[in-house]
Amino acid sequence: MSLCPTCGSELPDGSTYCASCGHGTNPKKESWDTPRRDYGKSPRKRSAWWYIVPILFSLLGGIVSFFILRNDDPKLAKNCLIIGASLSGIALLIMIATGFS
Repeated sequence: MSLCPTCGSELPDGSTYCASCGHGTNPKKESWDTPRRDYGKSPRKRSAWWYIVPILFSLLGGIVSFFILRNDDPKLAKNCLIIGASLSGIALLIMIATGFS
């Protein structure tokens, strides 16, 4: 019998997964839960043209652009969300000030 490399539980001979934690026991063989993305790479830089989306579509555009950009360029995603929310707030203030006319 061998031991699980993750939790230390005893494994029957020939088992490929631990019954306790579910971790694969063969480190050389790639399993279904092995991430395929190389996390050592820096995120992809996106174009500044993404600022157009929240400007044109306000809060909805900011939310959509945030969820599209959040993994590749978190700073741009946050800025798009802030722009969309700010423009929506300004529009709401103008509507309130003018009496919704």
